[in-house]
Amino acid sequence: MVFIIRADASKKIGSGHVMRCLALAQELRKMNNSVIFTAEEMFPYLKARIKNEGFAVQILKFRVGMDQTKRLLQYSKHKHARWVILDGYNFDGQYQRILKNGGLNILSIDDIGRAKFYSDIIVNQNFSASSRLYRNKAIHSRLFLGTKYTLLREEFSRLKPLKFKQPIKQILISLGGGLFTDHYVIKILEALDETFTERLSINILLGMGGKETHGLSRTVNNSQHLIRLIKPGDFSPEIIRRSGLAISAAGSTMWELSYFGIPTVCIILSKNQEFLAVELAKRRICYNAGWIKETRASDLAGIIGRLKNDPKLRRRMSEMMKKLVDGKGRTRIARHVLEDR
Repeated sequence: MVFIIRADASKKIGSGHVMRCLALAQELRKMNNSVIFTAEEMFPYLKARIKNEGFAVQILKFRVGMDQTKRLLQYSKHKHARWVILDGYNFDGQYQRILKNGGLNILSIDDIGRAKFYSDIIVNQNFSASSRLYRNKAIHSRLFLGTKYTLLREEFSRLKPLKFKQPIKQILISLGGGLFTDHYVIKILEALDETFTERLSINILLGMGGKETHGLSRTVNNSQHLIRLIKPGDFSPEIIRRSGLAISAAGSTMWELSYFGIPTVCIILSKNQEFLAVELAKRRICYNAGWIKETRASDLAGIIGRLKNDPKLRRRMSEMMKKLVDGKGRTRIARHVLEDR
């Protein structure tokens, strides 16, 4: 069976939508299905990464006045696809209805639940997801909600979490796969310098839209710590797995950190991250440092210091995080999809 994935990756929205679709694509292929990625916009590196995994990628070009939904419908029929997987904030009820009326089955991967849904399957992997968000769904829509359905890629789930690490020797900084803002990283490094007198190993994930700037290079070179700037092509899940603490944007990386049980200070970079950061902190699963643009380095240092000095708290956070994500979400979803064939 042929599946068409429709998801974008850009500096504005990051790479999380495409990366979690990649997790589902990996599982569907294992079950002898064919998967094609389509996008209007995608980072060149990410496009190459998907192709290297053996998946086709089609960038859909739209002429002025062309209906994007009908273009996707046309392409899906040309490829004899039966399913379209939608992941993004622009695929509203009208978009879904055109595809559905065109004879396609639809799986929507969603985070916010505000639209009218005509999808056959709706997946919301957030732990606070509830059917109340989907009162406007069609009668035939099936809901799969919660972290039981977290889409974790194979390279993560084939690894097992390590035992709790004490003291902290390695720290991860991740601001997501979108627009990289070096002054926020510099602020975090200043907070770490204020908190740790001992030398640390610090890994900074640059993300798809990231690059090393002069200001960041100067801070790295002047730091007492051993700092590595990790480009997408150099990333390995082991970098997350071996961390003792993370400072991370409250996006899709949170589920990877949860799987490995890495105690985390959440920061908010965009509006769509705010809800997750607040909810995780409310349940004492992570610390929420709030909007990074409003947080002072000294405030961030205070939060990091509390975690540094309280290994029992970090251990409890680690155990709670590991309970959220078991790495089998993509298998569960793929099986449910194939039940509907």
